[in-house]
Amino acid sequence: MSYRTSSTLAFAIGLAACAGRPSSWDAPISSQGQSYSLSHAVVVIDDGLHRAAVLTVASGQSLTTNFLPVGHGVTNVTSSSDGERLFVLSEGDAQTSSGTGQPPMLTVISFDPQTFQPSEVTYPFSSPLNSLAIDPSGQWAVAYAASSSNTYARQTSFIEDPNELLFFDLSRPSGSAPLPFELRSYGGSPARLTFTPELPSLPGGPSRLLVVEATSSDVHLIDLAHVADPKPRAEVVIPLTSAQNSATITPQGLAIAPADSTGYPKMALRTTDRNVFSWQLGPTSSTATDANPFEPSINETDVGGVPSDIAFVQTDAGMRLAAIVPGTSSAALVDPNTMLTTFVALPASFSHISLVTGSVGAGGGSSDGGAGGTAAGSDVALLWGSNASGVALWSLGVSVDRSYDSTVFINVGSNVTAVEDVPAPNQTLKLLEISSGTEFFVLDLLRQTAAPLNASSSATLSISPDDGDRVWAFAAGQTSLASIDLLTRQFTPLVTVLPVSAAYEIARAQPSTQNAGRALLTVSNSGALGVTVFDAVHPASSAAQRYAGLFMEGQ
Repeated sequence: MSYRTSSTLAFAIGLAACAGRPSSWDAPISSQGQSYSLSHAVVVIDDGLHRAAVLTVASGQSLTTNFLPVGHGVTNVTSSSDGERLFVLSEGDAQTSSGTGQPPMLTVISFDPQTFQPSEVTYPFSSPLNSLAIDPSGQWAVAYAASSSNTYARQTSFIEDPNELLFFDLSRPSGSAPLPFELRSYGGSPARLTFTPELPSLPGGPSRLLVVEATSSDVHLIDLAHVADPKPRAEVVIPLTSAQNSATITPQGLAIAPADSTGYPKMALRTTDRNVFSWQLGPTSSTATDANPFEPSINETDVGGVPSDIAFVQTDAGMRLAAIVPGTSSAALVDPNTMLTTFVALPASFSHISLVTGSVGAGGGSSDGGAGGTAAGSDVALLWGSNASGVALWSLGVSVDRSYDSTVFINVGSNVTAVEDVPAPNQTLKLLEISSGTEFFVLDLLRQTAAPLNASSSATLSISPDDGDRVWAFAAGQTSLASIDLLTRQFTPLVTVLPVSAAYEIARAQPSTQNAGRALLTVSNSGALGVTVFDAVHPASSAAQRYAGLFMEGQ
């Protein structure tokens, strides 16, 4: 392993004895910079000096560091789903009597597709906010005030308007003002924001919606096609009430029926109550010229217990809303047209459901019975949860007529706390994380097997985002890590000098080469930011390059 310490560090020591040095040298150096992975870079936020260190790798293990300014007082950092942009929300400076100080700001960091040089655009606004929702299509970013587990989230000002949304049109140039939208409040405030795909059967024409789950008793539907209108249309509000009592009901998660489903768009919501709310967006009965052309017809269905997850699924009897009820070790299948419910006993107390139809094929599974041989066009779902000692493949093609024969249980002997997706071409694999943290399993959906891998201490895992061939495992705060081939489960042990805080695999920024290759960056928060660069495809500790004191640069 080669060692490279920033030349700026030595220069800094000499400069310390000189008068007239930049004021930034008196600012404390962050040793706890939060890092984030993009497709071609790792970005580390240096909140103390109001900047982002953008780390890219070219040929070999050569690291390039670019510093870009970000707003003062970072409150939220979120990356786009495609890994091409990073969004940094900041609260700005406390305003003085003279009105000076930086305003709140959204900074968007992206890369030139030809040169891979990073750049940023900024969108200032007036009232500080602490949460972000990013449109998967890349058109909008929405800032709002909410309680959050985000590293930076905090109360951003003495007074906040929790029902204000700011829409940032990401196609507009730097400096453009956001579009404000005020939610009609019934006592709650935004908790989760979900962008729908385009809904082709929406009355009034195809459009996309923003669904806002409030902290208590209501859901808001905003038509994104009219957010930029001179007078934006008011949202459609869906109030939530309990049929049993007057207790407050809090939204807990949304499900949206596939956009190509027959009929008008359908959605469903689970809450802290045993009733699931579902609605269909049909034509409005309002004659007002500024009314939305759609309105919900709402149904409330008792699913036998408080659901922990919901999803729309295709079964042998048509589309159903599946609600997972861990308290009864069962699932409820609700017909969205008739509200008739079928209850399916499950082999364990599962709490999560995800569709794996695209990985195993419609009606997929084993050829020897169980979850195989199901109706064409039906879904296959994966079930798991922290109170179940394994996972199950649930074949929805026999879920109604032969529900007793619809699941195959794969026992791993430990509670499954997370299921990680593996990208194509290895999408038939899943990575199961176990409660102990020292063991994980490679789940093969086609073979219905789970192969164990053990670690000497609690491991953090990171799957290659390129082809899913490998997973990286490291123990936070230690110097050992490993590259594991997910197909053969062979591993390559590696070692660093500085303790590893995070590890990210990225594409090399080498536009002149057809196959630019991939690199692994391990980030250490020790010593004013240290980074070790490995070749990701053929990793070797002896060929790695280490860079220390990166936060000493660029001051």
